[in-house]
Amino acid sequence: MICLRLKQAREEADLTQQEMANLLEVHINTISNYENGRVPNLGVINDWAELTGKTRQWLLYGDEATPDAESLRALIRDEVTASEERLLETLFRLLGHAEPATGTDDSE
Repeated sequence: MICLRLKQAREEADLTQQEMANLLEVHINTISNYENGRVPNLGVINDWAELTGKTRQWLLYGDEATPDAESLRALIRDEVTASEERLLETLFRLLGHAEPATGTDDSE
């Protein structure tokens, strides 16, 4: 799970939650939330990777070569426009995943 890898990366970088919060310019509760299951946006993941010396790929997927569909949905749920969502749904259908990729609506 990404939350476990975020915590592991932070601890291996010898950073406290407060230090990570200061570096990311967020409240310490936000760091705790990320490490307890809330999925950060890709910008935060990129920053976390840079600050801890880990790759974004490792933070997102660990040692798995290919992410599963549910992991992808969680990462993009709030970050796509309606047209991007339609494209993703088509891609998921082509890959054999029947579920929609996101939960956005067409109002964007």
